[in-house]
Amino acid sequence: LPPRLHAYVPAMAHELHCLASFHASLFTSNATATFGHFDHCLSYLRQMILCDPDLTLEDVSAFEDGQHYGDHVCRDWSAFWSVAEAVSETWERRKAAWDRY
Repeated sequence: LPPRLHAYVPAMAHELHCLASFHASLFTSNATATFGHFDHCLSYLRQMILCDPDLTLEDVSAFEDGQHYGDHVCRDWSAFWSVAEAVSETWERRKAAWDRY
């Protein structure tokens, strides 16, 4: 992290936050998302889908039958999580030092 304690998050974390917000809004009674936040998340996820689409071909007949849509290959996130954990530890140490002032 830069010495000025500026935080960054990977886009994936933002995407997952938006999905969690949608889920809470649709399926729980304790939803906290405002319309503006909901609209922001919908636009953000739309942009992510358009910019980095999964181009796996899917059998259209599966849509009608509710069947398996094909095999999707996920990325290996182990390196990401290792770095994220190390950065998080650094952030927590620096934030604790900053909070003392």
